[in-house]
Amino acid sequence: MKGAYYMKKQNSNRSKRTVKTQKGYAGDSVHTLKQVEQGNLYIAQKELGQQNENL
Repeated sequence: MKGAYYMKKQNSNRSKRTVKTQKGYAGDSVHTLKQVEQGNLYIAQKELGQQNENL
């Protein structure tokens, strides 16, 4: 039982560690992509509103 706990603990530590890449941190690109998706969603909603006004 003790061995299984140790393995579990080690895995969680590894996943939290940030990996430095050339462009900064690995998580940055994911964060940027999320912002772009949010922006596109906002634009799409505004366009739908505009189309509804034109009907």
